[in-house]
Amino acid sequence: MSPARWWRGPRVRIALFALLFVPGAWLGAHTLHAAWSAQYRIGLDVQRVACLPWQVYLIARQPYKPTVERGDILMFRTDLALFRRQFPGVDAIAKLVAGLPGDRIEVRDNQLFINGVYWDRLWLLGFLEAEDGAFDRTFVVPEGHYFLAGTAPGSYDGRYWGTITAEQVTGYVRPIW
Repeated sequence: MSPARWWRGPRVRIALFALLFVPGAWLGAHTLHAAWSAQYRIGLDVQRVACLPWQVYLIARQPYKPTVERGDILMFRTDLALFRRQFPGVDAIAKLVAGLPGDRIEVRDNQLFINGVYWDRLWLLGFLEAEDGAFDRTFVVPEGHYFLAGTAPGSYDGRYWGTITAEQVTGYVRPIW
């Protein structure tokens, strides 16, 4: 190969392509990652006994949906003392939307009814050191609030602490696995 044509060889072309492509690919991947992670993250539930039946979630930060519907899973901020004791450092949790504004919530004889339909009993009375009937009450979910519940019997949820406000919602959760 003549000295004037050294730059036309296949190794040189590959090296030049790599010098141009790798930084561009890195910058593009970094930009996409930053944009994606600003709106989404992956959540893992590693509890031995979880309140929902899935373990891997896609968490979409707000805004995600214009309206909240029954069956949605919401991520929300909490300052409940029991959560702080049981899960130090955790300030956001996820639960299923079981009651919307206008829905009638009734806890009667340690059983939860939503709009007159039986949901589940209150399984945590012993753990919470509460007497029978301690959580019995009837109320209508106010505007701007949601009644959240878990699907597991041991879920510490709205049947014990009531509703959350729309301002507490930090994201929407989609189960992956």
